[in-house]
Amino acid sequence: RRRRRRRRSAALRRSATSAALAALSALADDTAQRSGLTGGLQCVAHELRACREAYDRCLVDAGPAGEPGARDQACACADVYYGVCARAAGCAAALMPQCVDTLTEGRCDDASVCGVDCFHDDFDDDTAASLGAATDARIVPVNNFGANYLRFSVCFVRENRRALDKFGVVRVDRCGEAEFRVCPYWIPPRTFTALAVARNASYVRLEFCVLDDDSPDDAPDRHFACLADPRPVEYYGTELWFPTSIDVAYSEAAYCADDRDCPGSFCDALRSPRVCAPKRADQFLGPLRDFKTPTWAAEAEEERAGSEAL
Repeated sequence: RRRRRRRRSAALRRSATSAALAALSALADDTAQRSGLTGGLQCVAHELRACREAYDRCLVDAGPAGEPGARDQACACADVYYGVCARAAGCAAALMPQCVDTLTEGRCDDASVCGVDCFHDDFDDDTAASLGAATDARIVPVNNFGANYLRFSVCFVRENRRALDKFGVVRVDRCGEAEFRVCPYWIPPRTFTALAVARNASYVRLEFCVLDDDSPDDAPDRHFACLADPRPVEYYGTELWFPTSIDVAYSEAAYCADDRDCPGSFCDALRSPRVCAPKRADQFLGPLRDFKTPTWAAEAEEERAGSEAL
């Protein structure tokens, strides 16, 4: 009789956990349907709070840590929270370190749910299919040491079959703009995360972008854009071989195209590529005619004046 009660209790917990997982997936479906900033969705705080509440309920339903099967059910809750719901809210990059710590402490097997999903076009009704690519996707670490947002696009076009069959020449075709799969979320500056892409991708395109963080998501005049200079960077691979990581070089100032890209400063057109000019205290306190003088030019003028005085 005691064994039957134990089995019945475990079955009830599994049923409760399944219901909680379904609730988490439903939240992801709701957030995936909202209209957001094209190509630059950010972490939406109220949607993440709803995901967290559902995740906490899922952990409670999974039962105490020592119970049989509780660890696997807790890992399933974390997979859906980080790999489905948080991604739908645009918070995957921000939660990357927390995701890895949680899965490590819970002794879970798969950390591929941590990071940015560029594998699925949307979120499926099937929870297992929605998890960011445990088996069918390639996980590429992305280390953004730069000061710009990064937008990734994936191309699936491979070699030109006509050139190969007729001339025996391997010629890789390129994607037109309409053929790229654009990843829905941009990776923020100074962020270290991972990108999930399909294994049959031929190459990944990286673009440097600017985004006004201080404007609300629905602001009509919200400024965002991807830059032509620096030129986009492409990373090629095959189904067997692909770059092991994508590293963006460190930069103190963000790249820009015009002054709108540099709130509180201006875009220094004397440099190539253009960057947002850093400001000094004397530029705020001194004559306003010097405000748009690049910092390095002001320092050079001071050195010249000092040498003349000597």
